[in-house]
Amino acid sequence: MQRRLPLQAGGRVSDTMTRSRRHHDSLSSDVKGFLYAKESEGLSPVTIAGYAGALDLFLRAGQELGIPVVADDVTASDIRAFLSWLRYRGNTPVSINDRLRVLRAFFSFLVAEGQLVVSPCKTVKLLPEPEQEPRVLNDQQIADLFTLCNERTVSTFRAKAKCARDLAMTMLMLDAALRAGDVVSLDLADIDLEGRGLVIRSGKRQKQARLGFGKAARAALWRYVKNYRGDKPGPLFLSERGGRLDRHSLIKIYHKLAARTDWPDKRCHPHMFRHTAAYRLYRHTRDIGAVKRLLRHGTFEMTWRYVRMVEQDDALEIYQGDSPVDELLSGGLYGSANYAR
Repeated sequence: MQRRLPLQAGGRVSDTMTRSRRHHDSLSSDVKGFLYAKESEGLSPVTIAGYAGALDLFLRAGQELGIPVVADDVTASDIRAFLSWLRYRGNTPVSINDRLRVLRAFFSFLVAEGQLVVSPCKTVKLLPEPEQEPRVLNDQQIADLFTLCNERTVSTFRAKAKCARDLAMTMLMLDAALRAGDVVSLDLADIDLEGRGLVIRSGKRQKQARLGFGKAARAALWRYVKNYRGDKPGPLFLSERGGRLDRHSLIKIYHKLAARTDWPDKRCHPHMFRHTAAYRLYRHTRDIGAVKRLLRHGTFEMTWRYVRMVEQDDALEIYQGDSPVDELLSGGLYGSANYAR
């Protein structure tokens, strides 16, 4: 008698014939092919690493949930089981949707390759996401970070090098609205100190972009390279071990810096510099096209968030003076003396 396997996440029972398919038909092998394809399309290493991480999590969760190891057998119920598994572990709707988008891309790739007829993600919908405004840093917070990155406050060469690097990164992100992936992918050759410009070669789909930065950032970069990094070709921002700084380490740097401040929430993330740059540019110029170009957005949809933020702040500033009610009462109407107490 043929032994039957236990009930799977998709609510079906599979027999041993299905489970004995060849290794090259397995999901893990398909994932490798998908990543190879994305690499050949010119996607950045950061994007590919994100795909790989999400798919590896799906495969590991699949072992716990009993999700089939063959793409043909994966159903929409399996995908939903994985999303529920993520939510149970405290993932936010934004994080869950990011992983669902990766699964959609992966199974759509298998459909395009002729390995599947229909993607199991086709009927799985994204979760509603709470609308959150981008967080920006105020002037005092920026000044606090500059102070913490002052190399004159430390004594050892290693600590001074770290401060010089962190100050240069902070100023560059604020001036050029860089993503974390942009920062860690920069090479020394990508920076033109004389012309105060840089070339981003690791953006989404490897699109190249030329961006500028200010005089203070140029001085900070020159000091970091001249006094600590050196002029050897290779990564611009180095880790303490001398290799390329990675995205995880970059995030950790700003978590540690924020922990040393007296900010109420003690939170800082590299992407906040990008938000801050966009917010300040629109507030100064009122040119949404300039903000879109700075952020390298494909459409205005994402850029409009910064317009709303500035307009909301403008509305609040109106009431720093006299509000309409204050003006009415100041004229002696309705017994203003009683209301002004």
